[in-house]
Amino acid sequence: RSTAAVAQFVRGRLGGGFVEQQPLMLGEAFREAAPTVPLFFILFPGADPVKEVEKLGQKLLFTEDAKNFFLVAMGESQEAVADGALDWATQNGGWVMLQNIHLMKKWLRRLDARLEAMAAPNARIHPSFRLFLSAEPSADPNQQVPQGLLQRSIKIINEPPQHLKANLTRAITAYGPEGLEQSSKPSEFKTIFFALCFFHSLVIGRKRFGAQGWSRPYSFNTGDLIISANVLYNYLEASVGTVPWEDIRYIWGEIMYGGHITDVWDRRICTTYLQTLINENLLVEGVLAPGFLVPPVGGFAQYLHHAEAVPEESPVLFGLHPNAEIDWLTAEGQTLWATVRKLRAGGVGPGEGQQQREARLRDIVDDMLAKLPEAFNMVDVAASVGRTPYVAFVLQ
Repeated sequence: RSTAAVAQFVRGRLGGGFVEQQPLMLGEAFREAAPTVPLFFILFPGADPVKEVEKLGQKLLFTEDAKNFFLVAMGESQEAVADGALDWATQNGGWVMLQNIHLMKKWLRRLDARLEAMAAPNARIHPSFRLFLSAEPSADPNQQVPQGLLQRSIKIINEPPQHLKANLTRAITAYGPEGLEQSSKPSEFKTIFFALCFFHSLVIGRKRFGAQGWSRPYSFNTGDLIISANVLYNYLEASVGTVPWEDIRYIWGEIMYGGHITDVWDRRICTTYLQTLINENLLVEGVLAPGFLVPPVGGFAQYLHHAEAVPEESPVLFGLHPNAEIDWLTAEGQTLWATVRKLRAGGVGPGEGQQQREARLRDIVDDMLAKLPEAFNMVDVAASVGRTPYVAFVLQ
């Protein structure tokens, strides 16, 4: 429970923005980029920056179809491809995205030197050139990115949120207002789309429960959501009369999201979610969870506002036992305090500065201890109350 207490403390002192993870606004980060300042995405499971970059490129007319956007998945024999894309884009103005650059340790030195040369005052670079990089965090020295490359880049960490509300908000934001308004059947499309976002948030949020959530780790990501929404749009536009519920459930459950799943019981969970959420009753009753309905047909801002009304999060909302989050909360608390201990040990070198820091910490701890009430006599307390499950829980 320490993580919830810390979150409540931070929210009260600094505001909710320091606790609730906001959706990635790539356009705002892009404004700070420059021909010599790349955007560097640090990859995490479930986060795919490619779709975000492609979506931004479509708005600014940089696409693969226009041949001014180059997407290169780095690996064996891709050095020449990357060099050719950089040569053309720096001269003619274009975007280059290099994925998984941590796999190319030797070539990264050349890239670092190239960017350093591009930063020289007499370097001639097209003002429309932009470079996007992505790499996984790694402790392996053979897969570490040069420090100079990191220092000159804008680092973006787009880690998927762990909580249902943040995941739902991110899912709606990922598709954007343009996609939400494209259908000729707005009532059906918007209602089913919101249910799809809720389903996406459930399968992402279920990961945090470990083996009780999914038997194996799966890399569900925003790309699955966007493609599933596009499938929904195409099916609704092509259908006459009723909504093809069974077809939509099959494509989402067996291909889009089910394509990640390898365990038969996990597939059953995914199928059950879809059968419960995506059916004829959705357009009539609109129930997604106890106390949480699909919003009335409206605009993009209305859907984001409705996502804030998600019921208080608990394992029951995911279809799990209330005790399913004990292991996760325990691990989160241990990680939190281990990180605090690491931060406490760093930042000040040995000597007088360190001693002064320790003295201040001792004063703070002593002040907090002095304000605490006297400890309860647990023998007397236990003897004065009955032994119900609730009392046993409180005494623990």
